[in-house]
Amino acid sequence: MAKEGTINMNSETVGLGDAYDKMVDYSMRLTWSGMYAHAAPWNARYFGNANHSSGCIGMSDENAAALYALVKPGDPSRSRAPRRRARSPRATATARGT
Repeated sequence: MAKEGTINMNSETVGLGDAYDKMVDYSMRLTWSGMYAHAAPWNARYFGNANHSSGCIGMSDENAAALYALVKPGDPSRSRAPRRRARSPRATATARGT
């Protein structure tokens, strides 16, 4: 974990063309290949609902500030995919229109 504060993130530096070029607050480097945890208020409507990231862990300004204050450079980090919520048989049948 490295704390880098407010930095410019440019998609061209990670081979994603011109997808984004933003100043990002509360940036915490998780890997040397460019994975970060940072504030991403522009994606707030997707938090907890959909993966709308280019590979980073985005969060609200408030949550990013709290995490930034808590961690120390060198702290280990680990991430994993969330568990899928089980759908009830009724919800599945409704989704299929049966």
